[in-house]
Amino acid sequence: MRHLIFLLTTLVTGEDLNLDYDIHITNGGSNVNLSVMNNELGEPIVRVINADNVSFRDEIQSLIHNDKAGAFGNVDCDHFKKMIPANIGAISDTEGTKTFAFRPIPTADDDADIYENLHGIAKVSSSTEKLISITLTNDSAFSPSFGSKIHQLSFAIECFPLTEQTMVLKNYELIVQGSAFLMPFEERMKRTYTNYRLSNPSAADHDDEIFTPAH
Repeated sequence: MRHLIFLLTTLVTGEDLNLDYDIHITNGGSNVNLSVMNNELGEPIVRVINADNVSFRDEIQSLIHNDKAGAFGNVDCDHFKKMIPANIGAISDTEGTKTFAFRPIPTADDDADIYENLHGIAKVSSSTEKLISITLTNDSAFSPSFGSKIHQLSFAIECFPLTEQTMVLKNYELIVQGSAFLMPFEERMKRTYTNYRLSNPSAADHDDEIFTPAH
């Protein structure tokens, strides 16, 4: 389900808005803190600030290097609206919030066999059409591949308004519980996004200000 980890983009709201921010990541037992800053070319640089578990730190560091920082570089919540079918109507519209129930649309990089077992609930601002939250859950246990079975799959994002027209990530959570060849497994990842600020390229280019584990 790592396909659900989002791609790298830059926020645009009338004019280019490059943001720096911090991310706290936990798997339920271990913790890693990241800093995301844009360099002078506008490219996001993701670095590990600290961690309380070497193995989890190395896992996150490997993801950063293998994905070229893309897993943590997109905070624009509207990116997730593409999984909502365009022709569906709201099931409710109260207190300034529209609620939609839907089958999520997979992208070319997603596993359609997994997505067909999920249903989603999305909340969107009635006035701005900006995304407030999305949750995806499985209808029942399913087998995405030979020898594997997913009992629980839960994905959720929560957004907050940076400006009236810009919703950015506040929380991101993914839980997968199942078995592979009768061996149970559980994967959890929760990210909390904080300290949004306008980019400071000079800080991003100073390696001595931020700890980066050797690789």
